[in-house]
Amino acid sequence: MSRKKILIVEDEKQLQNLLAIFLRPKGFDLVTAGDGREALQVIEGGIPDLVLLDIKLPVMDGFEFFRQLKVLVEPREIPVIMVTALKTEDAQRRARELGAVDYITKPFKANQILETVKKHLSE
Repeated sequence: MSRKKILIVEDEKQLQNLLAIFLRPKGFDLVTAGDGREALQVIEGGIPDLVLLDIKLPVMDGFEFFRQLKVLVEPREIPVIMVTALKTEDAQRRARELGAVDYITKPFKANQILETVKKHLSE
């Protein structure tokens, strides 16, 4: 089985590193982007198997990135998991409407991230 590639779209370097600490030892290949525009450039170089996406990002927020991603690839081709500090019902509704497969709020636990990633990569 080939290693699964995960794109982490997160502007806080500490959180990027924390997610890498959780996921890399489990055999995932990771690429990171600090905002939506950078994430689109990463995707042009190769489609990931899953995206962990923050909403509040500089330059291009997570919602706008998600809208543009859906133009590039078939919806549901890439599972997108929102990982954000936004806990509002409106943000969760918008994420579902765009096609997010899951919504994790910060602060999160390592096992929560890992279980959610594994669940959506096996579907």
